[in-house]
Amino acid sequence: MAAILAVLMLLLAPAARAGDFDLSARTDKAEVDLGDTLQFSLTLTVHGDLTFQPQLDLPTTFKGFDAQGPSESQSFSWVNGASTDVYTWTWTLEAQVPGRYTFGPYRATANDALNGRLRRATRPVVVLVRHPQGLGSTLASLAPTPSPQPTPPPPDAAALRGIRPDWGLPWGWVAAVYGGLLLVLGIAAGLSRGRRAPPKEEPLPADPVAAAYRRLDLARREFETGRDARGYAIRVGEALRLYLRQRLDLRPGLTLAEAVAALRGRAPQVPPGPVSDLRRRLELQLYAGGALDPEELGTLDAGARDVIRALEGSRRLTPAQRDLAKALDRMASVWASGQAKSGWLGMRSAAVEHIRKALALGPGPLPKAALTRMLRPMESPELARTLDSLGFEEPPRGSDPKAVAGGLLALAQALEAARGAVFDEDGPRDAGRGGPGTQGAD
Repeated sequence: MAAILAVLMLLLAPAARAGDFDLSARTDKAEVDLGDTLQFSLTLTVHGDLTFQPQLDLPTTFKGFDAQGPSESQSFSWVNGASTDVYTWTWTLEAQVPGRYTFGPYRATANDALNGRLRRATRPVVVLVRHPQGLGSTLASLAPTPSPQPTPPPPDAAALRGIRPDWGLPWGWVAAVYGGLLLVLGIAAGLSRGRRAPPKEEPLPADPVAAAYRRLDLARREFETGRDARGYAIRVGEALRLYLRQRLDLRPGLTLAEAVAALRGRAPQVPPGPVSDLRRRLELQLYAGGALDPEELGTLDAGARDVIRALEGSRRLTPAQRDLAKALDRMASVWASGQAKSGWLGMRSAAVEHIRKALALGPGPLPKAALTRMLRPMESPELARTLDSLGFEEPPRGSDPKAVAGGLLALAQALEAARGAVFDEDGPRDAGRGGPGTQGAD
């Protein structure tokens, strides 16, 4: 359970810029005389947006010094879309007692959606407090001068006869032996790491939708029994992970974040709003904890079920979409047989005609700008690139015909899912006041 909680804390993070911070300490002098002063500073630098701001306990006393302060300063900068806040606390310290003093280390902690719990500490700062130079010279002059000792006579050569030199321990051989042992241990550790067992295949139910709903029901019953909000968030995330792993045919052992990323890549027509909202709410429960009221419990349960229903809905094709899929498959076969341009033009013609009928558009080029605005809430660059490709006569280079056909079908599904509002080139227009404009880019 702890492992799943750690995974969700790291991987359910929103797709925002990761936050981080640094903590440092410094003095303007490494050595001072007794009675002199120095400046000691603590600097906290926050990069990006942290979910919870760093917590820092400022020092109140400095052993051997009389402290004045701190004075506080703050600065802010914004470079290339990244923000940086710098907070500095400065003390004026007067040396009171000679000696060697160490300031720190000082520590701070913070929580970030992507990086999790962050801990930073300063390096210890060492300051030497000396006696004044004049006093040191006086004391040195008053110290007694030691009398010279007589030099002993050299030993007699006859007394040294027969004595063998003591070579000591053969340190070179010892170092070589230990180095060889460390090398063998390192190679063995690398080989054992390389032979790591593959992730265990997870059992897959016959009906992934029913299995996901059963897991959600079980999570709710266990919460109503134990009132564990974090445990409930973990179980909801696990239900979604296993459902997406089976429905999208993903590798075993993947994380929930990887499954959500695959959902955007393989089913871009699924609106990302419910997924993002559910991820944000689950993250709040994981980080903040606390009580989970009935209204929020219902919102989390309904959000998880909405994601499942959205993906299931995108898998079902209408009769018109099935006809489009058949036409795209035929043209993909033509493309694969060596007639790339003919196959591509057939695909493009079938997709454009389907989109025109599905959105009740008039003759002429598709209103590209209006269709781009319809796709914008889905946050899918792949759909935008597929829409752009409809304006080209030549087939996309280096593309697989089957993948191109799948992209065109996904584009048609996404536009039909977003057709609740009718757009023209100048913006949204109520369908009751007239049809969509036909002006647009080829």
